[in-house]
Amino acid sequence: MRIQKNDRFSLILVGTILCYFLSMVALQEFVPGIGRDGTERPMPAFVKFYSSYNIHDYRGKFYGVPVTQKFNWTQGDPEIVRKALEASGAILSGNSANQIQQKINFFQGKTFNFSKPSMLKSVFWLNLVGYKNKAYLIQKGHEFDPNKVLPENEIMSISHVSGLADIKGKLIHLNNFFSAPLIFEVRSNMNIIGFKNHLYAVPFGLEIDFANISSEKEAKIIKAETYHKLTELLSRNSKH
Repeated sequence: MRIQKNDRFSLILVGTILCYFLSMVALQEFVPGIGRDGTERPMPAFVKFYSSYNIHDYRGKFYGVPVTQKFNWTQGDPEIVRKALEASGAILSGNSANQIQQKINFFQGKTFNFSKPSMLKSVFWLNLVGYKNKAYLIQKGHEFDPNKVLPENEIMSISHVSGLADIKGKLIHLNNFFSAPLIFEVRSNMNIIGFKNHLYAVPFGLEIDFANISSEKEAKIIKAETYHKLTELLSRNSKH
């Protein structure tokens, strides 16, 4: 069977179109800097593999991504990618590769040593901050000053990740002291606020002067000395 000239041209045309289509698929699927929309995206620089994590430098900030987790670096512009990285509970972020390594060490129960205060995670109304070979619980909104590690800070510290469960138990059952009103939990229709040695359940929209609570507003809030007691009162109140 002889192929006519026109048939050859058609075959070449079809082949060219097919090759173009396959090249576009390859760019999107296998070249990580190309997004699904064909737009070129900035990509992270691989720094090193460390203890089941891949550490990347993405536009000046470092991220530790578990090897078992896939992350789409081309899902959008850099701001969208950064927000997705920060929102992931499994991905660790930091200002250096060493900081990421120390965070990995902490969460894996290994020896750690932070040269600078490093945010590890939130625990109820507190932040867990790593510094040197300890992790300190600091009220949200407060900065950790490594030059002023007071005795009370030492009490609220752990040197191994296994101590976190014990700390959580103590926070739930012991009195909590706040120098200024601080929202540490938001429920469906109210804020849980700590002030001095009490916890308050305050309905949304109700403004309170905690230094001088009027009897009218006091009737609208729930007050307790411990988180455990406040939870009991809220549960009892919801049944009425």
